[in-house]
Amino acid sequence: MPTCSFTYLYYPVSDAGVDLTYPIQCSELRINDYVVIKERPCQIVDISKADEDNVHLVGTDIFTVPNVMKREYQLVDIEDDLLSLMTADGSTKDGIQVPLGDLSEDMRFGKTLLVTIMSAMGEEAAVSCNPAPRSDSNGVE
Repeated sequence: MPTCSFTYLYYPVSDAGVDLTYPIQCSELRINDYVVIKERPCQIVDISKADEDNVHLVGTDIFTVPNVMKREYQLVDIEDDLLSLMTADGSTKDGIQVPLGDLSEDMRFGKTLLVTIMSAMGEEAAVSCNPAPRSDSNGVE
């Protein structure tokens, strides 16, 4: 029977009296199950046979996911291939690089555009550009 090539770790919980982990046969593990790999709780994304006696598990840490934010801003100007954007409170956000390809061409036509900015882990990028919704004569969208 194949064995797992990682160790289970047991940490006693003094106030609850219950272990944080429990042993399980490797043959019972399935994709999307949870295991401890290198002292981190992980969700299994791939299981393969390494050789006759070992199983190779690939998992993703369940607590280290990026905080991804998606926001729309109104395009104010493009200067030196950098976007100048207006936030919802009327302040400006500058320094986002003009994206390559069709998106940058759409931005250069001078229409009122909404630019979608994705940000994660200290990086930001313009990912889409759409015409701003038209307002009626009362200024209401």
